[in-house]
Amino acid sequence: MNKTQKIAVVVAVVVVGTVIWLALRAKRAAAATVADEQETSDTGNESTATLILSFPIREGDRGEAVKELQRAANRYMRTHPAILTIVLAELAVDGIWGQKTTRALSYAFAVGEMGVVSQAHYDAIISQSYS
Repeated sequence: MNKTQKIAVVVAVVVVGTVIWLALRAKRAAAATVADEQETSDTGNESTATLILSFPIREGDRGEAVKELQRAANRYMRTHPAILTIVLAELAVDGIWGQKTTRALSYAFAVGEMGVVSQAHYDAIISQSYS
């Protein structure tokens, strides 16, 4: 295989990888939109539909699982004032995982800079009680 062929193979792999990544990203965004629509009915009231959780969850995600993580972080920070001082305030329990949620989770539960929570980590966080 000559140099030109090697370059062509590398370019092809990069293009295919990018297409797959974009397709998965679009699928995830569509799933998040469907989940958001399931959460509220046409009247704007909370729906009684059960939300199926998809893991891992990460910054940018929305939904009931994020609300549970935000509640857990707030409970933890109430019993560990030093972390509350670092984060500056309790989280709004709005189900939207933004930068404040990532910061609180990273200090409270060692979620890390990338802000990704696996099923096992989620279960461990939610099952903890603080007094």
